[in-house]
Amino acid sequence: MPDWTALSDSVNAAMVDAFGSSETTFTWTPQDGSGAQTVVGIRKTAASPLDLPPAFGAGAGNIILWVDWNALSPAPQRGDLVTYGGVRYTIGIAEPNQTGEGGGHIKLVRA
Repeated sequence: MPDWTALSDSVNAAMVDAFGSSETTFTWTPQDGSGAQTVVGIRKTAASPLDLPPAFGAGAGNIILWVDWNALSPAPQRGDLVTYGGVRYTIGIAEPNQTGEGGGHIKLVRA
């Protein structure tokens, strides 16, 4: 029987290697005090401004990053700090893959 966790991890690593770059590298600082981490993500373009809830406001932008959720510890959560492209953000929404395997999305709001 295949080791689905190992297969999923190898697919996630291949995606980051193929689509991640220095331009999608960001610094993530979890609220738990564990310290800042450098993460390579994949920037996604929101389909429309409606992809963010109204509470985000007009200046929030639509920055969505796919990350290899299994490679992050602790799991990203709302309110964590992110520095991306020299700009400080907080995580507004953190969405792991619903299957519990693989990647997830973080949606950023200017801090």
